[in-house]
Amino acid sequence: MRKWMLWLLLLMVLGVAGYAGYFFGKGKGSAPAVSEADVQGNYHDYPPALNLPKDYVWELSFDQPLDAGTVSEATVFVTDIKQKRVKVQAELASGGKTLRVLPPKEGYREGAYYELYIQDRVQYKEGRREEGAAKLPFLIRREDYGVVEYKEGVIDVSQTAGVTVQGNRFTLPKGAVGKPPAKGQVLLIPTGEPIEKVRAVKVQAVTEQGELYGVTYGQPELHEVVSKIDVYKILSLQDAVVVPGSMAPGLELQPMQTAVNTLPPAGKGGTAMPKLLSATATSFTVSQPEVRNKGGTGLDIGVNGDGAWVLKFNSFTLRKNNHDFVMDGEVSLNPDFLFDADFELGQLKRLTVGQDVTTEQKVQLSVVKHSAGPDYSNVQLKQKLFALQFPISGILTGTLEFYAYVEWDYKKSQPLVRVAAKQKAGFGVHVSEGEVKPFSHVSHEESAKLGGQFSFEARDGIGGEIIANVAKLPVVGVEGNGGVYVQAKAAAGVEGSGDVRLSACLQAEVGTFFESKANLKVAKYFRNDARDKGELSYEILKRKFPGKKLADACSVVKGLEAAPKTLRMRPGEEKSLSVSALVADSYELETKKVKLLEKEETQKRVSFQVSDSSVLTVTPEGKVRVNQNAKKKEAVITVLYQEGKKQYETKVPVEISLPFNLKAEDLAAAKRFGELYGQLVHTIYQFAEQQELPPFASIVPALERIATQEYIQSDLKRFYEHSKGVLDTFPLPGSDVTPLQCEVQSNSVHCRLLDLNVESGNSIYDAYMVQEAGVWKISKTIEHPYNEELTVEMAQAVVAGTGRYRDIFYLGDKPSAYGGKDYLFEVRDVQENRTKRVLLDSSGATGVGEVK
Repeated sequence: MRKWMLWLLLLMVLGVAGYAGYFFGKGKGSAPAVSEADVQGNYHDYPPALNLPKDYVWELSFDQPLDAGTVSEATVFVTDIKQKRVKVQAELASGGKTLRVLPPKEGYREGAYYELYIQDRVQYKEGRREEGAAKLPFLIRREDYGVVEYKEGVIDVSQTAGVTVQGNRFTLPKGAVGKPPAKGQVLLIPTGEPIEKVRAVKVQAVTEQGELYGVTYGQPELHEVVSKIDVYKILSLQDAVVVPGSMAPGLELQPMQTAVNTLPPAGKGGTAMPKLLSATATSFTVSQPEVRNKGGTGLDIGVNGDGAWVLKFNSFTLRKNNHDFVMDGEVSLNPDFLFDADFELGQLKRLTVGQDVTTEQKVQLSVVKHSAGPDYSNVQLKQKLFALQFPISGILTGTLEFYAYVEWDYKKSQPLVRVAAKQKAGFGVHVSEGEVKPFSHVSHEESAKLGGQFSFEARDGIGGEIIANVAKLPVVGVEGNGGVYVQAKAAAGVEGSGDVRLSACLQAEVGTFFESKANLKVAKYFRNDARDKGELSYEILKRKFPGKKLADACSVVKGLEAAPKTLRMRPGEEKSLSVSALVADSYELETKKVKLLEKEETQKRVSFQVSDSSVLTVTPEGKVRVNQNAKKKEAVITVLYQEGKKQYETKVPVEISLPFNLKAEDLAAAKRFGELYGQLVHTIYQFAEQQELPPFASIVPALERIATQEYIQSDLKRFYEHSKGVLDTFPLPGSDVTPLQCEVQSNSVHCRLLDLNVESGNSIYDAYMVQEAGVWKISKTIEHPYNEELTVEMAQAVVAGTGRYRDIFYLGDKPSAYGGKDYLFEVRDVQENRTKRVLLDSSGATGVGEVK
């Protein structure tokens, strides 16, 4: 095998298998009609779930409980192939996190196709469900069987000895049929081929050759051969026979009876094992491919002697804005296909497809003034490579053909060259009740690495299904074409306003192409128009699948980005960091983000550095964890990415919310200060509403129990003399104060106290008290009006100052209705011994309140 691998579609014409699926449906009562708007919304299409039992129950898990009020027959429903609603029933379990969808009472119909719709109105109890609307097709399992009933009068000589076939003539012994076949009669004859063992033919002329009849035949209409076809089969790779294409460079099949270049399979003695050979064959012919060219002049495409596709530019001109980009030279793409087919006892067990993609660019660019030339060009070519043939039932056979495609699309200076393949399984057509339904979303993707080898192992049930009954339905056959496509795009660009910088780039990927067509043969008596020959052909699917990027000379890393840009965490918490490279084409027409931690080949080039490893750690997968005993409130993560010889860097600040608690001695000091200040305010301002104040000496005895003599004769005397009419704006703190910082000695205490006062404004006080003869007394108070918003630490102290809450974590804030901010905290309530959330109004209007 060669080194680069290409996954190809290995698709059977008939059969169904595979597994896929989730999402849900609900409905009760009668089945209401489904409007066109219901089924044509902006739904995300999920892969079809195939081969499900008729009594299948969906069990769907969610991160959060669903809101039962949003799940109804209007928002969640199931339809059949005719978009008629099917009655299903849904029920919530596991506290609303699991949705079980029950099938109809009689079960789903075997072999039937359904679609499950979920509108975006289905929401969680708390918060919006971001997944949006979804549509999920699914197919119910049906047992394999095949019935082909031939029309009365059809003569079967396929097992008769002595029948020989050559071209459009065959001979058979006279004794096999008794009398010569009549003109127009249909016979079943042997072919000697491994797949189409029996062929239906229509007699055109008969001659006698001694004891033999010589018959010249043509192709009959299908309705002349069979009266009923009802087939449902699962096919596997072992059923296939490989038929090489005449256009494939170096692709040839060694016959079974030829011993050259064959080896016996392991454990099978001397049994020959045919191989498909690569382009190393001594001789081969390459036909010119089918070419389509639109819009462009000065662009030619062809195949050279080595089998490479060559795109030649001869003053090829593309208009872009106010300039013309003129290209001269050529780009060659050489896909060296290698197909390796392993046989065991005559059966195909594995088909391995390899590909070396070589690109060579010899292009010169120039920029001239604007002209009226075309602004796009599109060129396509294709070559047939090989086919897989499958026996189905009776005279029915299936064929899947593979092609190589090249497409050059030069439009709007969008950069790129692409080359392509993705393996698809469970892919085919479902023909039922006269309708054709493509299945094209079930994929089995693998991580392809350059230089690696991948094979598509034979497995049962790869393919699609067909259900057809000639007596009732017009559909009796399906053909499919799968293939590799090579898609090439290129662009030139101008950067800057003064200096013109010219650039060109190529990009390579591998992917697949698949197109299928349903051939519908209808008997004349089934049609209203007698002039119609009864043969129709409908294209049911034409699609290209994106694939693995092999090479890229266009994309340039412009920078590095991490998300979130700032992390807010607490000790013991773990969060994920996403790292993306900002990638642009050479002239920055488009910039996109490429996630680096999701793929092994880019993850290993990402590294993390932390400013302090005692605070947090980061795993190679981007998992950030703050250490349980972290003491610092911030750290910085430096993210590094190596692309070639260049290194990119970005930084992520980490804000760490540490649990806030007040010291027990600070709480005790603040409580004592509050009691003393409460008594002071009452004593000094108790006569504020009287017309005459009693002498100051009358209240001194009461003050001496709570304040020092020096403080009484200075500040307190002055406060009393100006107390008349003062009812709420006191120059002293109230009884409800918060300690911000305290210095506690054996006989003295100094605290900075915060007093929230919605009437007079917030203030910070330097408060002092001393102990005299075992009694604590206020010795000095200095007020500092505080008109700014509270800091988070101040707000945490206010909550802790209640004495009820500990381990206070800041969660966020918002503008308060009373001015300032409302702060939200998570706390531990020591009275109830549980965690809860509380809200603090920083103006002091409402204080600390529990958030339900």
